[in-house]
Amino acid sequence: HEFIGVFLVINDISVLRKAEQDLMKTQIRYWSLFESANEAFLVIKEGKIEECNKKASAIFKCSKEDLIGRHLWELSTDYKPNISNENNKFNQIFENLAIGDEIQFQYAFRRFDKTTFEADTKFSHIRILEQSYIFCILNDNSFQRKLQLALTRERNLLNTTLNHIQDAVFSLNSEGEILLFNPMAENITGFSRNEVICKKLSEVLTFYFFDRNSISFSLFDEIKEKYLQTQSKFFEDRVIMQTKSNLKRKLSYHCSVMIQIPNQIQGYVFVFRDITVQEKIREERLKAQKMESIGLLAGGIAHDFNNILASILGNVSIAKLELESENSEVCQLLNETEHAINRAKNLTKQLLTFSKGGAPIKKVISLKNLIEESTKFALRGTNIRYFYHCSPNLWNVEVDEGQIGQCLHNLIINAKQAMPEGGNIIIEASNVENPEKIPVLRSDKKYIMISILDQGQGIPLKIQSKIFDPYFTTKEHGSGLGLAIVYSIITNHGGNIDFDSKPGEGTIFYIYLPVAEEKSINQKKETQQNISQKTGRILIMDDERPIRMIFDKMLSRIGFKVDLTKEGHELLALYKNNYEKGIFYDYLILDLTIPGGIGGKEVAKKIKDIDKNQKIIVTSGYSNDPIMSNYQDYGFIARLEKPFTIYELNKIFENYN
Repeated sequence: HEFIGVFLVINDISVLRKAEQDLMKTQIRYWSLFESANEAFLVIKEGKIEECNKKASAIFKCSKEDLIGRHLWELSTDYKPNISNENNKFNQIFENLAIGDEIQFQYAFRRFDKTTFEADTKFSHIRILEQSYIFCILNDNSFQRKLQLALTRERNLLNTTLNHIQDAVFSLNSEGEILLFNPMAENITGFSRNEVICKKLSEVLTFYFFDRNSISFSLFDEIKEKYLQTQSKFFEDRVIMQTKSNLKRKLSYHCSVMIQIPNQIQGYVFVFRDITVQEKIREERLKAQKMESIGLLAGGIAHDFNNILASILGNVSIAKLELESENSEVCQLLNETEHAINRAKNLTKQLLTFSKGGAPIKKVISLKNLIEESTKFALRGTNIRYFYHCSPNLWNVEVDEGQIGQCLHNLIINAKQAMPEGGNIIIEASNVENPEKIPVLRSDKKYIMISILDQGQGIPLKIQSKIFDPYFTTKEHGSGLGLAIVYSIITNHGGNIDFDSKPGEGTIFYIYLPVAEEKSINQKKETQQNISQKTGRILIMDDERPIRMIFDKMLSRIGFKVDLTKEGHELLALYKNNYEKGIFYDYLILDLTIPGGIGGKEVAKKIKDIDKNQKIIVTSGYSNDPIMSNYQDYGFIARLEKPFTIYELNKIFENYN
């Protein structure tokens, strides 16, 4: 064979090589995406898993080999091993799903460790090289569902808390518009949620400074300015808020400023607490402390002052008895002196109302007549008209008639002075059926209410908190004791006094007094002022010599034999000595307070140990104990207030002779 040459066939495969490289890159990119996807990818052919990614094995907690070749239905919670599964849900979907279509739903699957989960399941029908495949994407949303459930539960808990909390909660956006308004906020403000949502706080509610309740301000602007100045995210203070019905409530509040990004306000959360009742109680306590301070002064002078008055009044009343004619000039002078002493006596009584020693001397009465008599007396000779309405079934009260009459007199005088040009005063007396609805009243007690309304100019807001203070007055010649005395008397009776006043609209005062227990009204008739001669022996104990002399003169004038002692030990020694000798006393009159010695209370107890039937009378110008108002509880048959006249002394013996 002859070698002719070489025949070469050269094919350019660069394009093919490039295509192979591109295909490999695509496969690598596809496989990288397939394997690194955050969802489970399953390639299914004829119902069985042909390929899957790492996420699929992670979700089902198994290896890829455990999944490949397995029917997807076997992984569902509806799969039952011993029952035919040919017509399962997935097969029906695969048969009916057209090429290019997809379907999505939630379904529950079972992991290889027997735990279950719900997944967003998406099926797509694709065709590759004339082969049909179902491409399945599973997204395990168990964590998201748990998170959503927890958020829902937390939201429900928050709503329940906000609906039942005893504080008012407002949530505002950065512009001050109300976004949240809980039921207690509705209760405190009087506005419903629908009335305020998306409205600015300043458009709905008016706030006043707590210590300057006549000056309003924008609470929202105040907080915003404070934040810009201090960068603090938390504020607290007290304010006065005007409600929908124009009532003013005292509130404490806490405000949190919500910051989304540095220095940008997202909103505000206000938590308000109604402290109206607590503040009322605190104010009452402060008033009581002020009254106690002046009470110390009153108590310190009352005993000595009344002893002086007792000596003067006693001598005047005896002197009048010695006169032959009641129409003589001397008798007229004595009458004027007696009148002046009684005025001084009433002044002392007023001072004593501030102190514990001024305990009211109570008896059960109906207030119907007392109210009208006090009103007529206070308004006599004026151009003021009054209208009086009293409930026909008004409950009885147990009070010191003189002190309550003084309260009514003071309040009506104030009402009269508030209307210098004349006007009307409306007075009402009624039973309080629901004391629990009135702040500071005890819900377990019954009360009657007396209201006194005038048509004056009202009390200026800036002084309303001071009107019950001792010595506070706006009148040129006022003493500043009128309302302070009223407050003290009502408080000492276990009652309460309140008022409502608006400038230019008048003032109304409310007096609340506790109802008497089941007791009949004492209707003893007054005896005439005459002195009938009596016989017997009386033992006196008083530390003041002038008082002992007055007792001696008065009792001798009445007809008694009198023995005098100045303190308890002396009296007990004399009493025991005479008792052993058979000398008995018809009455003992004991001064309640003996400085440096034993007083009437202790002496009476020791006397009762000797003779339990001994008649003992207590006398005092002042006492720190409630003995003068509850004398019978301490073994006394009667009380005698200093100063006194011979007629008042004689009246006791008329009642017990």
